[in-house]
Amino acid sequence: MNTPMLVTLAGSIGLFLVGMILLTDGLKAVAGDALRRLLTKAVSNQWTGAMWGAILTALVQSSTATSLVTIGLVSAGLLTFTQAVGVILGANIGTTGTSWLVAAVGLKISLSTVALPMIAFGAVMRLFGKGRWSAMGFAIAGFGLLFVGIDGMATGMADLSERFDPSQLPRADGLVGRLLLILIGLAMTVVVQSSSAAAATTITALYAGAISIDQATAMIVGQSVGTCFTALMTIPGAPTAAKRTALAHVMFNVIIACAVFFILPAFTDAVVWFAERAGAESASVQVAIFHTTYKLTAALIFLPFALPFANLIEWMLPQRGPRLIANLDDSVADVAEVGVEAARRSIAGIAAASLDHAMKPEDSAADRLHDIDESLSTARSFLTKLGSSSGVKHQQERMVSLLHSIDHAERLAGALHEHRLATQAWPEVNRDAGSPKIAESLGVIVGWMKNPVGHAPVEEAEKLSKAVASWRKDKRESIIDIAATGEDARRALERLDAIRWIDRVAYHAWRLTHHLHAPGEESEPHAELAAKVEPHAP
Repeated sequence: MNTPMLVTLAGSIGLFLVGMILLTDGLKAVAGDALRRLLTKAVSNQWTGAMWGAILTALVQSSTATSLVTIGLVSAGLLTFTQAVGVILGANIGTTGTSWLVAAVGLKISLSTVALPMIAFGAVMRLFGKGRWSAMGFAIAGFGLLFVGIDGMATGMADLSERFDPSQLPRADGLVGRLLLILIGLAMTVVVQSSSAAAATTITALYAGAISIDQATAMIVGQSVGTCFTALMTIPGAPTAAKRTALAHVMFNVIIACAVFFILPAFTDAVVWFAERAGAESASVQVAIFHTTYKLTAALIFLPFALPFANLIEWMLPQRGPRLIANLDDSVADVAEVGVEAARRSIAGIAAASLDHAMKPEDSAADRLHDIDESLSTARSFLTKLGSSSGVKHQQERMVSLLHSIDHAERLAGALHEHRLATQAWPEVNRDAGSPKIAESLGVIVGWMKNPVGHAPVEEAEKLSKAVASWRKDKRESIIDIAATGEDARRALERLDAIRWIDRVAYHAWRLTHHLHAPGEESEPHAELAAKVEPHAP
């Protein structure tokens, strides 16, 4: 086997991989916040999750991108894990889009004459364009490189087919030979770290006559299992949501590979028969049909059992670590639009825990304060990492809101450490019949912060803060007047400090609600809270 042929083949696979990376990164940047918004609003169950997971993965040409967004949404509480399982199964179907791109376009239509101009045009857009136009340049250049790589692989495989007899590979009709072919496919994916590139190489080899269709389909099955190694590499040190997602991906691909192993020749024959009746005579297109049918059939078998499957994975990997910051991880920060939402949810959870603590200071243990402080420290570090990846204007605006939020959350946490004032404040509120219904109103705000979606009680939190401020001013005058008539001055000053403490808590609750209110969410008056928060009459 001569060296130039191997160099051509290896270089062409490298060009294909670089093209895939540029295409994926460009399309992800162009999509921007659309991935998060679409998955959040469109996924209602495992079936819609599978549909959109397949569509989005086919569009951005990356199951990793879809999985990463899904992990962030699960961590942020925007998707249940059962819904996420549907997205993951759909993403597995979407990965077969590359097989169709190679078989139906790359090998059928010669795009080598337009590929280089596409690369040049994409490079110019990348250099001189701004924002999403620059990202689109990346995608166009990557698309051109894909076809340069496919063209080079076809040439290299054609040379290989003249020197290599498919009979030298194991046959797929025996169990041992089939297992070896699956292991070869698995090794291809592990080596190139891309099932798309491995599938493209397999289909190109089939097109060039270097392998048979039975060998190709066995290798495709192995390549699907090979993606599990990449998923397994992400598990150590990953957040629980990421571990569960990776485990779901691994279990799905391993189970379907084991199931199809014994019936692979019959399954391949059935797909080929159907493809020929549908007019697909090309072996490369038939393998693309096999790839999609294989993943689609497996997903349809799994989807009815998505809930018990998700429950099993959650049982195998229970949530560990601090609950308040379970969703803050470097992998989530890599996707800015998801990281911003994950940070918002975390800060809201920390604020809710802080207000809970403020309302029940007598029941609050020291370790709860420690958890709040540790969670705030982690949130600060996460925002630092997130800030470097938030280059889009609307993301920067949301980052500003998050920084305001964490500032108020830290000042609220600082107030919690003044335990003496906290224990004095509530008796002062309770003994005054004219005081606002502070605890009840804060309870409603806490309820929203624990799940910060839908109607945000921003206006009502503002009314509460202003009502408490008005009450504080009135109480200050009355306490001073009483002290002037004989009450202990030190006791009067302590009462004033306690009332100011309540005022601070109500103020930070308002500002936190204001800044944690996500764009696009309604903030209409909350009837339950509005009834409880009326400004105190002078």
